[in-house]
Amino acid sequence: MHLVTFSPIATNLSLKAGLDPRSDFYRDIVQAVPAKEPNVWLPNQQQSTYESIEEDSYDLRLFVWTMRDETSSDEIRFHVYPNAITIAQARISLHEQMDAAALEAYSQARTRELIAAHLPELNRLLEKTESRMPAVYRDTTRDATVDPMQSIHWIARAVVLPEEDLQDPARQSFLTQWLEHTARPDDAAKIIRRDINFSMTWLNYVIVGDNKKRSRMLFSSMRIAQYFYASQEALNEQTQATISRTYFEKNVRQAQESLVDARARTQMLRIKYDIQTSYLNRAKRKVIEDIMSVWDFDTLVDNGARMIEVSTSRITEINTRRAERSSFVTDLILTLIALLTVVELSLYMTEYSREVMSRPALEYNDSNLSWILSAVAAIDTDTVLLSGAFSIITLVLIYAYWKIKK
Repeated sequence: MHLVTFSPIATNLSLKAGLDPRSDFYRDIVQAVPAKEPNVWLPNQQQSTYESIEEDSYDLRLFVWTMRDETSSDEIRFHVYPNAITIAQARISLHEQMDAAALEAYSQARTRELIAAHLPELNRLLEKTESRMPAVYRDTTRDATVDPMQSIHWIARAVVLPEEDLQDPARQSFLTQWLEHTARPDDAAKIIRRDINFSMTWLNYVIVGDNKKRSRMLFSSMRIAQYFYASQEALNEQTQATISRTYFEKNVRQAQESLVDARARTQMLRIKYDIQTSYLNRAKRKVIEDIMSVWDFDTLVDNGARMIEVSTSRITEINTRRAERSSFVTDLILTLIALLTVVELSLYMTEYSREVMSRPALEYNDSNLSWILSAVAAIDTDTVLLSGAFSIITLVLIYAYWKIKK
């Protein structure tokens, strides 16, 4: 009997949301991965679609890095995704029998030890990958670094045991305890009766038999399920924080950009989930859908969809505020222009009137002296300026009254 654990962790390698493994420019991203590093494998090599029903022809992983512990036969495999999520899959040997509670504690502690032991080297690979990658593909909205050891979402553990162990009463009792607090505790009795040969619902899993092909399919299904669930959960938290922050963000342009990015990431994750499941064979797709159903993944997605709606409303609100502010500034500029125009017109009329009064030859064609020009020429300059200002104030009040009533 041995253990296989699955631990979604946050990393600092984050690429833009629109990247797709099927696109031509994805080759630039793959080439940035240090493939010549020991134990690095590139799962996505642009293979033909539906080439094999046993292998996935659509893989979102950027690369996989495997390390074996030098002091034991334990192994850890980091499945690195381009959206700052990595699934750490550890294979842990068991050299003594434990009850369910002790095994839960040991599996989590041992997994943390393996992650911590190889995390510095993983971070070096990620930094090297990012430095070799064209800047246009990097996500520049993430300005804070994360500590993967402090951002382990959870540690799920699968017990893999030989079929003959089911005849042992001690193993039967262990299975009952191991699955007691899962979504389907009655799976223990079904496994003992040989009705089913695996149970993968909530944190504690059981896989019976040494069928490596089936085990790989189940492990892959669990990894894919955990990746999408962890990604959706992380996006929901980030989107909620972004929405809250925008209510206090003074820079409305920055707030809008943050909301647009959060909305795009949430929408793209759902699109990728639908694409990923469409490429899976029926057995694997059924396993993933069953896992997601037990985890209430649709509820998590619906919550993300509501956040998208809130983000859209908030973006509209920000745009409205920006439009109103722009309209106010435009009105203010036009008012100042109008003020200068009225004052300039008043001064020009005064200047022209006084020039006509001082130079009668300018109106030699007129039969009589213009009484209008005479009246204007008699007005002093202060009165002209005050009259212009009063005219502007009157116009502003009329415009404000019309704006409010509208």
